[in-house]
Amino acid sequence: MFSKTLQRVRSLSVFDVLYYVLKFVLSICTAYMHWNLLKLFLNNDMPGIVVLTGSMVPGFMRGDISAIKSTNHNLGIEVGDIVGYSLMHRAIPISHRIIERRIIIDKDFPCDMNSTVVDATGAVLHHGPSSIAKVASPPVLPSPCRRLAFITKGDANKVKDTFLYTTGRVYLEPYEVVGKMLINLPGLGYMTILLQEHKWAKVLLFGMIIFMAISGREE
Repeated sequence: MFSKTLQRVRSLSVFDVLYYVLKFVLSICTAYMHWNLLKLFLNNDMPGIVVLTGSMVPGFMRGDISAIKSTNHNLGIEVGDIVGYSLMHRAIPISHRIIERRIIIDKDFPCDMNSTVVDATGAVLHHGPSSIAKVASPPVLPSPCRRLAFITKGDANKVKDTFLYTTGRVYLEPYEVVGKMLINLPGLGYMTILLQEHKWAKVLLFGMIIFMAISGREE
């Protein structure tokens, strides 16, 4: 099979090369379209998070994919829910469990337009960046203000995630939470881990795609 494929490569015309290039581009576009449809369905820009460590064993293993769905500005997230969250200073999102849900007043970190601000009864006064675009002018936030906050922890970890959060802040805000886990897909993320940890895997995958495209074309 390999020798036949090699012969085909040597006999490729300009039009054949264009055919394979267009076929490859079409495959990429199709995958991109499916990814965007998934983002639309799950209502967030990060619908799937690959589990990179063993911090959630035995429930979730390294290489699993957590499908994440965002609803109602994450106001419905409760203690015990597994969520994905993303921090500005960390390139890789994390999928851990909510162990505390608080309403706090933090004098060291005043509320801003991203914060979910509540009153003394817990009623929401302002719910983060997605609400800013809906008003003509940003609301005036109370000072000091109460805000909704979460604390997370990996099931297999001995300590909370507070050391991962923004320097000096020991809680997550709802806008940093991508959403709640909808379903776990065991083992489907191993390819992503392999591609991230080994450069040769990217070259091998690219070569396999080209090989399969060429060998699969009918004469």
